Amino acid sequence: MSRRLSVSLLPELHPPHTHGGTALVIDVLRATTTATTFLEQGADAVIFAPTPEVAFARREAAGGAQVRLAGERSGVIIPGFDLGNSPLDAQRQNWAGHQIVMNTTNGTGAAHLAAQSAERVLLACLRNAPAAAVAALAYPGDLRIVCSGTNRQVSLDDCYAAGVLVRELLDRAVCQPDDSAQMVLALLNQWPDPLAALEASRHGQRLLGLGDVDAALADLALDVAFCAKVGVSDTVPRLLGSETGGLVFSANDQENTA
Repeated sequence: MSRRLSVSLLPELHPPHTHGGTALVIDVLRATTTATTFLEQGADAVIFAPTPEVAFARREAAGGAQVRLAGERSGVIIPGFDLGNSPLDAQRQNWAGHQIVMNTTNGTGAAHLAAQSAERVLLACLRNAPAAAVAALAYPGDLRIVCSGTNRQVSLDDCYAAGVLVRELLDRAVCQPDDSAQMVLALLNQWPDPLAALEASRHGQRLLGLGDVDAALADLALDVAFCAKVGVSDTVPRLLGSETGGLVFSANDQENTA
């Protein structure tokens, strides 16, 4: 049975048929890559907070012991947070027994918008693209890929990752791709190398530039390379539900209860 496959080049762009179904949210540089890595490294849950203030309140309510805050503004760690938005930082330790509360410039907000209309929400990136396609196709209904964009502008990095995800979905199922899905798929011909695509993007250039001017941010270039790996993770963050503190994602295969 064929299903519709749409791509929103920005979270605010809703095709008319996208209420319900499954949304796959992409912020490849770096929120969905980082969230995937935290769960891959054993975190109990990743929570996308709507604001930094909500994240601080959640840590305070928990006494701080098992809650860590991770996030950024314009690529730089939010003051008072424990970690930035680096997937390499997420990979450096085992997070079993911890909840990670995230707030970022683009990705966390995109997930909140997607959750308003989708029946299910998954987080996708290049690293988990094949696994995310398999997970999405296990559910009935139409599919929508949501690109987070950069500061409310369409971004090459997310569109490229969306193209990879479209390819993975079309390789596995009969879908009816919309025009946006066909557009992002064409990007794969322009950039056969994912790293070259991410480095060519405006957001990728910004991250690389931050590392050039501030030695403390030199690892950002390594972050970009980490985010460019395709199909190296089987972890797919799934939205379990929403609460005052944000959207709760887990790697466990449970239905969305939002």
